[in-house]
Amino acid sequence: MYKAQIYITQREQIRDTAGNAVESALHKLDFTGVQNVRIGKYITFDLDAETEAAAKSQVEAMCKKLLANSTIEEYRIDINNEVGCMSATHCPCPSTSCVNYKSCCACVARHSARGNLPFCLRNQEEIST
Repeated sequence: MYKAQIYITQREQIRDTAGNAVESALHKLDFTGVQNVRIGKYITFDLDAETEAAAKSQVEAMCKKLLANSTIEEYRIDINNEVGCMSATHCPCPSTSCVNYKSCCACVARHSARGNLPFCLRNQEEIST
């Protein structure tokens, strides 16, 4: 499982009216050191893919086809492999009482926050829920 993060902003050549408005407002609030404010979009989602390269390729296609308007916007993609995550179909966690059962990344986060590692990350030990 991979975490995709996409940062979309208008191209430098495109006037960013929202950024200009925010910059002006910040100056009026005495934040005079602020310059070149650019407003954009941030999109994040989990993606099940075989490899990081495959995940990046899929996200690149998503950006080109839907998420970004390449005429006026540019984007940056970050792909991170979430440690301990597996696709839901391969999650070995037997704790069916876990609210995140078969959603391994959420399962890892939930149990780790409570101070215990889920079955996925402990060598065949039981989860205490």
